[in-house]
Amino acid sequence: ATLAMMSVLGGLALKLSKGTPVAGLPPEFTLIASTRIAGVPLPLLIAVTLLVVVFLFLRYTRLGRNLYAVGGNPQAARLAG
Repeated sequence: ATLAMMSVLGGLALKLSKGTPVAGLPPEFTLIASTRIAGVPLPLLIAVTLLVVVFLFLRYTRLGRNLYAVGGNPQAARLAG
């Protein structure tokens, strides 16, 4: 499923760009990718921070607990208590 989705999105990107490569991105993109803080890449720090925030949201907020409980089937969550 993952490889199939990659193919679908890659084809969609080619269709949207009419087959031309995307270039001329702002320099901030490469700056974020190449920045290190205390030897740790900035994208890793952003990902870990986001992971902690989402974990805290899901664990300690009412909405987060409801998202866990409901999942894809509200009726099953209600019946399970």
